[in-house]
Amino acid sequence: GRTKQREMWALSLAYYGPAFRRGFAWQPEAPEETVMGRLQAALEPLLASAHHGLFLSSAGRTDAGVSATGQLVTFYSWVPLSPEQLHAAVAAAAPAPRT
Repeated sequence: GRTKQREMWALSLAYYGPAFRRGFAWQPEAPEETVMGRLQAALEPLLASAHHGLFLSSAGRTDAGVSATGQLVTFYSWVPLSPEQLHAAVAAAAPAPRT
């Protein structure tokens, strides 16, 4: 069979640090409390049919409570994606605003 062509995606993220108790980097004990953990959970359903694991690579990180703009995250996809799909998935994964 023919090998599927992979695409590399680069996402530029901005986030409010206090919404993520454990900062940017994925942590096995509490992935939902990190930016990377939320992002991983949001993207995996889009890529499930590819039978390849999702590996996020970042160009830096922040500590707990630190906000960021322009945080670069890259990943490969063997499934055709649109910018609209990615935007919707990432937006849905964002924590609810605190009141």
